[in-house]
This record gives sequence, C-alpha cells and structure tokens, in this order.
Amino acid sequence: ERFPVRPNATTAMQGVYFVTVSGANNSCTGLASVSVAINPKPDVTVESNSPACVGGTISLTATGGGSYSWAGPAAFTATIAEPTRPNATTAMAGIYTVTVTDENKCSATATTSVKVSTAKAEVSANSPVCVGGAIKLSATGGETYSWSGPNGFSADEQNPSIAEATTDEAGVYTVTVYTKEQCSATATVSVK
Repeated sequence: ERFPVRPNATTAMQGVYFVTVSGANNSCTGLASVSVAINPKPDVTVESNSPACVGGTISLTATGGGSYSWAGPAAFTATIAEPTRPNATTAMAGIYTVTVTDENKCSATATTSVKVSTAKAEVSANSPVCVGGAIKLSATGGETYSWSGPNGFSADEQNPSIAEATTDEAGVYTVTVYTKEQCSATATVSVK
C-alpha cells in the first residue's frame, strides 16, 4: 500500500519501518526507512473532596500531564490541575471529567464523582415551662448535635432536657447539627 495505517497504536509498534519502492515493471527499486516513536498516554489520577457540603468548597485534583482541561456539572470548566468551586450547591454534584495532555501531545481522560451534602436542622422545645418543670429540647437533621443556651447550658445529645427549670434557663437555645459528612446547620428555639 502506498499509505498504510496501523490503528490502535501501542508502544510495541514503535521502531524502524522500511518501504521498498519499485518503478514501472520493477525496473528500479529503492529502499527507505523511517523511525516511528509511539509515546504512552499520560498516567492520569484524579481525586476530589467528595462529599462536599452545601456552601463549602469542592476541591478537585488531577496529576499526570502538562495541561489540564476540566468539565463538570453546572457549566464548570477549568484549565488547572487543582481547581476549586466555592459556595457549593447541590447543582454542582455529579461527574467531573479531566483531560490531561502531556509534553508529547498525548492525552488521557479520567473522571471523579462528587456528592454535595446538605444539612438541615429542625428544633423544638416545650415552651412555656413552669418554674420547677423540665425544659425538653429536641432536634433532628443530623448524626451529632451540639447545644448551647442560657445560664451556660451545653449538651451533645439530640434531645437534652433540663430538670427543675428556673427563670435563669429562659431564653434562646441554639443547636448545631452535623451530618455524617460533617456538614452543619444551625437552628434556634426560644424557651419561656
């Protein structure tokens, strides 16, 4: 063939290639050679800090090349090895793809899945409470809880209570709720 093609090139196909050219009726022949180098594709690694929290930062990292081209949800693009997306929303969750190109202009692609977790704190209390009665606080929305309130109150229970309440315990109670991904949300409730 005048223009042979070897599809699906591998490094095992590199080396010296020879061609013999014959004239009309094989009157003259000539021999030529060409050295062909086949460069491997970049060895791409990609990571993320998934799951990220709503309002937090999505951090992406790729290695393996000289230039980077990222694409992702919500029209995300970047051309650096370690891009970030601040103020994460649930619309930013999904598959992020990076194409890495090395100094030989060889490229490879890798993907990473990013989840964006949201925390939602809901809080309630039995208010009003009579002096000497029990204040019963309740929260939902997380795996762990951190409470603070009047008169130095603090607790790490989901549903703490204060027995034999005094007027010093009246006021605003705040709970911070943490999901298993360590995303947080805060809510308050007033106790009279």
